[in-house]
Amino acid sequence: FISDIARMGEVVNFSSSDGRRIGLSRGVINECPIFKNMLENGNLQITNISGDILEKVIEYCSYHSNALKSEGENISEEVKIWDQEFLKVEKSILFQLIYAADYLEIESLLDMACKAVASMIVGKNPDEIREILNIEKDLTAKEEKQIKKD
Repeated sequence: FISDIARMGEVVNFSSSDGRRIGLSRGVINECPIFKNMLENGNLQITNISGDILEKVIEYCSYHSNALKSEGENISEEVKIWDQEFLKVEKSILFQLIYAADYLEIESLLDMACKAVASMIVGKNPDEIREILNIEKDLTAKEEKQIKKD
């Protein structure tokens, strides 16, 4: 029954981790293998992605689904520009998008978001990278000195 709804192009409501109900179209469902599997299994609860992040993921999938319909496999300059603008978000949101893309197996979003993080840390020293990635310093001053010595 649920698969029939998706095939007809109607919206299917999924629930996010914070209980928000978010409608997904067939195009979005087809962009994400996990959405397809969840729909086929009748499980419409996404327990580890918030509504805000899920909406961003859906925005990405919707745009790319429509772009794929109109342009085929060739990604235009317009899509590349849209992708760059899409990722102009706070670091915390970018990291949540990476987590969501990985969990939902959306390879294109995962690759694009990881490249954005990589560009943020290129040419940075270890302390700057720790700060950007919110990694706590786990070595004592003595241990750091020993590593530099070696």
